Amino acid sequence: MNRREQFKQFNPRVRAAVLLCSLGGVGYLPISGTAGSAATLLLLLLPIDNMHLLLMASTVVFTAVGVAAIASIEQIFGDDPSIVVIDEAAGMSLTLASPLIPLEPLWIILGFAFFRLFDIVKPWPVNRIDAGRGPWAVMGDDLVAGVYAALALHAVFHLTALGAMFWPAA
Repeated sequence: MNRREQFKQFNPRVRAAVLLCSLGGVGYLPISGTAGSAATLLLLLLPIDNMHLLLMASTVVFTAVGVAAIASIEQIFGDDPSIVVIDEAAGMSLTLASPLIPLEPLWIILGFAFFRLFDIVKPWPVNRIDAGRGPWAVMGDDLVAGVYAALALHAVFHLTALGAMFWPAA
């Protein structure tokens, strides 16, 4: 049975959970975590005046939806299935949400790289959270990786000459 036929057999609640948690099917792509993180960057294309506020709100919404929907998905696909990439969306949004970092290509690419690094390497306590079970563990490791990535982005931005180009001394 192919994925489409499998999807049609799910009840409407599970279908909605799969669509939301896979970001509309992005989670089915190879290297799903990276694809989910990259898909989140599409938010940056929206014509919004306060993009940082949108990213903060997106972090909250992705987290709330993910926690609510992941339990349904784990009953069918097992613990932390690779199709779930809403956790990457929450972590990536959190990485770039700080209004102290300009949303310029250099900083977006660096934030993306830091987030993927911390999500893949899983330093403490990301690894401890990842070893847990359930929706909060699935979401939590990516949120903490997002915090680490945001801190690393801030460090590079504020402690290098690159940051001085965007944040000149007053």
